[in-house]
Amino acid sequence: MPAPRGARTFGGNEGSSIENGEAHGAACAEIIHAAAPDAQLYLAVIDPASGTWIEAAEWMRDQRVDIVSFSGGSAATDLRGGDLMSRAIDEQVREDHRLWVVSAGNHGGLHWLFSAHETDQDGWLKFGPVGEILLPIRTGEMENGQGKKTFGLSVIVNWDDWAASGNQSGQDIDACLFTIPSPGEKPREVRCSQERQSEKRSALPLELLSLAGEDWKGKVLYLALRSVRLTHPVRVHVFVGPDTAALALHGLGSVSSPATAHLALAVGAYNMTTDMLAGYSSTGPTDDGRVKPELIAPAGSYSKAYGAPFHGTSASCPYVAGFAAAIASTSGELRATKLRSAMLEMVKPLGATSPNNLYGYGFATAGPLTKTAPPSSAQSPSAPNVDEASVAIPDQWGGPIPVPVLDRLRAMPANSPEGGTKIVTGRDVYRVGDGLKLGVKVERDSAFLLFYRDAKGRYELWLPRDGASDVLRAAERYVLPLGEETLPLDERTVGQQELVLITAPQPVDWRRWSAANTLLTVATARFRVEP
Repeated sequence: MPAPRGARTFGGNEGSSIENGEAHGAACAEIIHAAAPDAQLYLAVIDPASGTWIEAAEWMRDQRVDIVSFSGGSAATDLRGGDLMSRAIDEQVREDHRLWVVSAGNHGGLHWLFSAHETDQDGWLKFGPVGEILLPIRTGEMENGQGKKTFGLSVIVNWDDWAASGNQSGQDIDACLFTIPSPGEKPREVRCSQERQSEKRSALPLELLSLAGEDWKGKVLYLALRSVRLTHPVRVHVFVGPDTAALALHGLGSVSSPATAHLALAVGAYNMTTDMLAGYSSTGPTDDGRVKPELIAPAGSYSKAYGAPFHGTSASCPYVAGFAAAIASTSGELRATKLRSAMLEMVKPLGATSPNNLYGYGFATAGPLTKTAPPSSAQSPSAPNVDEASVAIPDQWGGPIPVPVLDRLRAMPANSPEGGTKIVTGRDVYRVGDGLKLGVKVERDSAFLLFYRDAKGRYELWLPRDGASDVLRAAERYVLPLGEETLPLDERTVGQQELVLITAPQPVDWRRWSAANTLLTVATARFRVEP
């Protein structure tokens, strides 16, 4: 790394060295330098909890910095882009002509979203996958206050009742954690957060819970939410951590602040190893219905700072910041909103529609410009309907399944024993016009879903079809489709393709699926189609 053009610490360590023993910032700077070797670097060390980012942003303005890369964020704030930091970013982009590139967040598999309204006299909200009042959360490894490893979990409950000033709520929800000692026993309360939002004008629409200790290793706790005062439905987010904590959660609506800022260039993570959106990558829409993120970019490349692969939207964010610096160097006119617009043109669109809340406008690439330039102002297109990011499946499997759920199932490690469920194609490479046959073997009698995933990440349910059997027998080796029929390959299928086979003893509602469901097996097969 070259010496930075400027460097400064803010907060309690004002004036001290920027070297603090943490690899995160160095790893981000490393990626920017790799993408834009001639860019001049300015480094700022902040304490996000103390608000020192405001001082850092003002210092960057004084240094006439053109692009800010911010790999950080919070889920415990207004997710409509109305929080103080998001508003400050929008102001800097508009008035100081500075582009902010921000990580979208890593809450993709650690988040649950629902619309809350009181339905029972007892006040407990039915917010689980199929209407339960208890949401299971598994504990995971985390750090205690002294930086040592322990076990536990944290929960943020955040609902969209933020006032214009961002500091009060008239809707009151309590959050409680329970254990169930053994099947059939009544839940036992472990901890509750009971802020009185309707009684204190300064109370935020938040409830925060955490617990830690060796005794919590491998435990499953249950989150319940009580309606104390709800006069109208509210959109409620549940964010959990650490990484191993989620059971049956999804990422829709999980983008964090300040990626929610109208003019921030929010960046999601694309896993180059698996060739798919990273399961942890946060997705939109924002609470006011805007599409986020704007772009996705690589994560998981080797980092000298860490001495290991650097994953997370923290890694994809500086990739885009460095890319933006390289693009800006081609023209003195490309700054702030103009640079933002140019970046959104230089993408490979992904998904059935563009933009969408999984990939934004697409994958950041130095390829040719797209034909249609996206908007360069805060007037982003309204968010697509969730159904546009879903795939139709039979009702007994839960109906339309969101693409992020399929992506996470596809990424599940093989959980079928040797000699168990398998799917193979006849060849590794096919040509347009060929017909495809599949070989399938299952370890037990199973209901199944067979999905085709094309080179752009779009899914289609191939089998079973209307009226056809949805059961595979363990004693048989199948060649699918049955009979003389084949699966046709046309011009739309050119490139790397994939088949995803999901099996279970019987159809199970996808809203109950989780990585912990050992009865569910996933097998994949890849092949390539050439013109």
